[in-house]
Amino acid sequence: MFGAIIAVADWFLLPFDMRIREIIVLGSFAPITIFSTKFTDSLTGNAKLAGFSLTVTAIISLVVMTALHAVLPGA
Repeated sequence: MFGAIIAVADWFLLPFDMRIREIIVLGSFAPITIFSTKFTDSLTGNAKLAGFSLTVTAIISLVVMTALHAVLPGA
């Protein structure tokens, strides 16, 4: 949800060329949970669940970023 808000704000508020705005919008949907497994393991938490959530969010992000790249007019 937060990524979508940032993406809409980036698209409409940034004074850059359309291609640059597209790159920034796509970057706002990139997965940021890359260190979640190590951090969770260091806190003696459930590292398997953190790894699974990383995998799921990475797949969702790839699908969303691919769809946005196909739809946005900057391509």
